[in-house]
Amino acid sequence: MGLPSKELAADVLRSVAQSDVPKPMSSITPTPNRWLGLLALSLSVLSVVMTGTSVNLALPAISTSFGVSISNLTWIIDAYTLTLGALTLPGGTLGDIFGRRRMYLIGLGVFSVGALFASLAPNLGLLIIARVLMAIGASLVLPGTLSLISSMFEGRERATAIGLWGGINGIGLALGPVLGGALVEYVDWRAVFWTNIPLVALVFFMVPRYVPAIPPRSGLHQLDVPGAVTVIGALTALIVALIEGPTWGWSSPSTVGCLALAVLLLAAFIAIESHVRYPMVPLHIFRSRTLNAACLSAAFLMISILSAFFFLSLFLQGVLGFSGIQTGLGYLPLALLIVGLSPLAGQISTRFGPRLPIVVGLLLAPVGLLWMSNIDAGSGYSSLVGGLLLVGAGMGLASPPISYAAVSSAPRDLAGVASGLNVMARQVGGSLGVALLTAIFAGRFRDHLSQVLRSSGIPAGEQHALLANASNLATAGSRAVPHADPKLVALLHSAFVLGMSDTLRVLSGVGILGVLAALMIRERDLAPGRPAPQQEAVLSTSPPAGASAAVTAGAAR
Repeated sequence: MGLPSKELAADVLRSVAQSDVPKPMSSITPTPNRWLGLLALSLSVLSVVMTGTSVNLALPAISTSFGVSISNLTWIIDAYTLTLGALTLPGGTLGDIFGRRRMYLIGLGVFSVGALFASLAPNLGLLIIARVLMAIGASLVLPGTLSLISSMFEGRERATAIGLWGGINGIGLALGPVLGGALVEYVDWRAVFWTNIPLVALVFFMVPRYVPAIPPRSGLHQLDVPGAVTVIGALTALIVALIEGPTWGWSSPSTVGCLALAVLLLAAFIAIESHVRYPMVPLHIFRSRTLNAACLSAAFLMISILSAFFFLSLFLQGVLGFSGIQTGLGYLPLALLIVGLSPLAGQISTRFGPRLPIVVGLLLAPVGLLWMSNIDAGSGYSSLVGGLLLVGAGMGLASPPISYAAVSSAPRDLAGVASGLNVMARQVGGSLGVALLTAIFAGRFRDHLSQVLRSSGIPAGEQHALLANASNLATAGSRAVPHADPKLVALLHSAFVLGMSDTLRVLSGVGILGVLAALMIRERDLAPGRPAPQQEAVLSTSPPAGASAAVTAGAAR
């Protein structure tokens, strides 16, 4: 497959240019084309999700290509996670200020350029820079899709649209690992980054034709720079602490310093947003109990599910000996249920409200995690299938309605902010879960390893060396001792499975906290259809010339 041509680059520039001129609000009326617009927006997220899930399976091949150890590759994942987590909230807000379609298309273009650079990277450093560029683009695309869908659909159609959007995302979860494993095994790891170019080209063709340009928020055309700087700094410090905490030590000066810096910058952000005329995140948005509950539900779901995926991937490859493509196929039952149930969740939300499918989904997922916690060292893949099906059903039922509740509970002019908060909650929740649960797992693995070694007959000196290397063995397993005898490998596998079982039980409990958050969602909060309170206050004073029409247009959204 070839690389993108000059014609594609020109099409990208034309698409962004066309997005600069928003249609009058009166022209943004329900038409059959809005469903084609939904398809285009969903395809772009499909591209982002597939690329992201494929990269994990490419790490061993990248290690071989660049001649670096696996441990040196962590920043391929961490740089993306860190950048996306820090920029998602500002990214959603930029869409509200400068135009949602415009910023979405810019983000998609930046993501595509980053993916192209990643496919051409001659060394690890430039690959990491390309991943940062991809994350910058994704920070505009992910909240942009939700805020645009919120503007294109009303009432019951919105719940259905977000359900269909979630189903296509599920396809990305299903295809990403399988496609990534196949590309790495049969083509080259670089193909993981450039195979999405045709899909992106199709999106750039469709979006200007089928997705309306929404006027910016209430005539506002300036960015709250102090607010953006402080919130990006706070989230960066927090995510660095979460990523590096297990390595530095949770009580180390570096970790504590990052956490303290995050708290200080967050306090500064709140103070700034309370006093600036046009805040990036108007604090009154947090008066919505439903928005807060949806973001908490999203965070708890991601804490439990993404952490579980991390350990299950290690189990499939390190204990069962699955290849990359086999691991991807192993997740198919889960992903297919997400695909099948996400549209159904939209229909249930339409009829009964989003709280019902969210609560049911957030109950099913912890039950699935508890199911999988009952495996032992002799268990095979079949022991996981029932749990994977329950987790997939839970995610399919809960995830789209959570997004629907978040964007529908905010004033329409702040849909980008609400989308950014929702995506940020998922991103930070996932980072928090993997960081904390990795530390819990490492401790439980060491305890179980110590127990199995006592009765193994292995010399005391060798036992001490193994325990001293427990943190590496916890994630590398038998791959860390490739020439070990089968007895030692069996002991490592036994300790790994026991530690993973303990961790999955903890994750199941965390998932239940999401249920408690979801019970706070109120149906009456889901269709404000009015300007934000702060905007009403502005209207009651003397707005600048021309601002009234813009504010009225924003309220009509």
